[in-house]
Amino acid sequence: MDKYLLLLALVALSFSAPAQALTLDKVPAPVQATLHTKFPAAKSVAWEKTDQGQYAASFSHRGKPVKALISPAGVLTATKSSLSPGKLPAQVRATLALEYRDYQITGASLLTSPTGVKSYQVEVSMEGTSHPVIFRADGSRVKKPRARKQRLPMPQVLFLPSSLARFCS
Repeated sequence: MDKYLLLLALVALSFSAPAQALTLDKVPAPVQATLHTKFPAAKSVAWEKTDQGQYAASFSHRGKPVKALISPAGVLTATKSSLSPGKLPAQVRATLALEYRDYQITGASLLTSPTGVKSYQVEVSMEGTSHPVIFRADGSRVKKPRARKQRLPMPQVLFLPSSLARFCS
């Protein structure tokens, strides 16, 4: 399940990635079909193509703004819908109160994977800087993959100043 949450976290971040606006004729038929099958009441659909090659549809569904991420083959990758911070699960609100008490909550969204796994993206800000934090329903944070530090090769031969060389021998 953690691999789905990690995937969902990465997908959530791709929702905010730069994208190029598309007209309907530039959206593949399988992508359009998936949207209309999964969200038959979708209105005012705006399409974008993400840098990762996925199609993002922003629309209104039953009066709520929703974003759906769909692969070129027509596979629904994830959905993101707005959520009032007061509607977050109690465990998520408790974690926010404990670990982010000095931050202001500026927004919240419900993220849903294709398998139905739900997580919550909360936008927190402090002193003009904001960033998203993604939580599981139990209040634990979904960890983002950390960039690996590049290890520099160790030199094969160490040259020591003569004063240190005498000390070490």
